[in-house]
Amino acid sequence: MEIKKLSPELADDYIGYMGGEAFADNADWANCYCLESHFESRWDDEPGFNSRDKAWELVLAGKLTGYLAYRNGKVIGWVNANDKTAFCRLKEEWGAPEPGKKVKSIVCFVVAPSQREQGIASALLERVCSDAERDGYDYVEGYPAAGVTFDTRHYRGPASMYEKQGFTAQKEIDGGHFRELIMRKYLR
Repeated sequence: MEIKKLSPELADDYIGYMGGEAFADNADWANCYCLESHFESRWDDEPGFNSRDKAWELVLAGKLTGYLAYRNGKVIGWVNANDKTAFCRLKEEWGAPEPGKKVKSIVCFVVAPSQREQGIASALLERVCSDAERDGYDYVEGYPAAGVTFDTRHYRGPASMYEKQGFTAQKEIDGGHFRELIMRKYLR
């Protein structure tokens, strides 16, 4: 497996994966393109909004960032990771970063249905953390659902995966239909 940081040069790979195999088993989310946290309100309720086109725009502008996992030249996984300030929705749901702190946030994992339970999300998480440390971040945050055992709620990654990589729960919050954890790994 190879992990590559999303760049404008990899936009075709990202768009192809998100519009294809990424949601092969979840048609309800097939139009997401991992945009949810980039907007303050429901982005897909706007008349004429096209998620695919908006994703292209954000990738090419360097605003939609993260990492793609490849096996044999084919994308098999994705993690949406960015500076916390880049995610409009996080400020409203989980608060702004602490003053003077540089925070990397992880808002979504999408592993191809045929590739799940093979450690891909864990490898992506490890890469996010190592690059964040190299890039001078104070800590990395993830936002898994609390006490949920069914797969679709784990799009933010299961709490157990974060714990195995040294994250600790900081706070539990009401996410509306379910509870979420703010988990954090301090890097310095």
